[in-house]
Amino acid sequence: MTVYYTITFLLLAAEMATFCVLVAPLPYSIRKKLFHFLSESPLVAKLAYGLKITFIFVGVLFVDALQRMWRVTAEADLARNSGGGMHDARAETNIAARKFYAQRNTYLTGFCLFLSLVLTRTFYIILDLIHTQEEYAKLKQSTAQSSKTTVAAEDQTKQVEELKKKLEVKTRDYDILKKQAEQQAKEYDRIATELNTKTGNVSDKLSAKGQGTRRAGGSSACVIKRVLFALASFHHLLRVHNLLTPLTPHPQAIMSIVTIRNVEFLNNPARFLDPYHFRVTFECIAPIPDDLEWRLIYVSSPGDEALDQELDDCLVGPVPMGVNSFEFEGSAPLASKIPPEDVLGVAALILTGSYKEQEFVRVGYYQNTEYDNEEMKENPPTTIRFDRLVRDINTKPRVTRFQIKWDILPQNGNGQNVSAGAAMSAAVPSADDIDMEDVESKPNGAAS
Repeated sequence: MTVYYTITFLLLAAEMATFCVLVAPLPYSIRKKLFHFLSESPLVAKLAYGLKITFIFVGVLFVDALQRMWRVTAEADLARNSGGGMHDARAETNIAARKFYAQRNTYLTGFCLFLSLVLTRTFYIILDLIHTQEEYAKLKQSTAQSSKTTVAAEDQTKQVEELKKKLEVKTRDYDILKKQAEQQAKEYDRIATELNTKTGNVSDKLSAKGQGTRRAGGSSACVIKRVLFALASFHHLLRVHNLLTPLTPHPQAIMSIVTIRNVEFLNNPARFLDPYHFRVTFECIAPIPDDLEWRLIYVSSPGDEALDQELDDCLVGPVPMGVNSFEFEGSAPLASKIPPEDVLGVAALILTGSYKEQEFVRVGYYQNTEYDNEEMKENPPTTIRFDRLVRDINTKPRVTRFQIKWDILPQNGNGQNVSAGAAMSAAVPSADDIDMEDVESKPNGAAS
């Protein structure tokens, strides 16, 4: 067999091996990688281009072998018909051998060409099948995701309906609580007025409905909390020992010696954990030889007296006559003693002044505590982040004065002592109008 027919035979054997690999029951992952490599590799593309040229030569050999087979067959028929009954064994053997070789070459080249067509068609059929399986897998995955999305949407719809029902219940509870708070505020005003009338105290601490300071952007829930806080602050007033029983003026009681002119917060607003730093300005109408005690109290939970925290206290004295001032720095409240539900929102900061263990003035401020960014305000974390809290103290104070026994005679402009007379308290000062006070004297221990 000549060289080119030997190469044709080897090519036919390679085609048969390749066909067996293509139709073998390989795993899907291996078959997928194999066919992607055969269809996308540039090396395989170049090899396929060379095979196409080779199959052109194989086609030429097929035509040549076919012509040889026809020619040898014709010569055999001619020799059989012209022999006249005489047979030449050597001639017949030669013709038969030539005919065999021609048929062999025809079958060899023909099957090589046919198997190349079968391989090409089989390869593309299997490649299309793999692509179809990939698209089916993607479609199945997208369908599963859409089904999950549909189920999730249905669940969200049910959750929204449940939340709407809960919101309706909370809204009704809110309306009821608001009505109760308004009724309690009215009752507070009535009791406070009656108490001041009987005890002779002076107080501008009205209910949150009348004097509550509403911060910009505050919610209705914050207003209710302030109302409840005002009621609780009144309860704190009643807790003071000298308010538990009616106060009667002392025969030697004189006018108020100390009048607070201004309380200026030096670091407001500030971080919740920062210390309080403020300056107190007050006026004395007579020199005070003993100390005045000032205390700073933080009220986080109005309903529980045990949670009140005394942040700091200081003694100021002796105090000369005239306008005096001092700076007060108190530590931040202990986070561990504040209930988590009372950290955010409105709390109270109370500054008290006492002389010989007798409280003569109480100045209260609203303090609002919130997070330092809008995202945490809208969605507060489950655990309180005290390092991200800021406080803002309302500069409008709530001042309450108490009549006490000063044991000091005030002096007039000539430095002479004023005789004992009626007790008196100045009008309520604030941080904005400290120089606009209207002092009025009332006899018999009455307080304005």
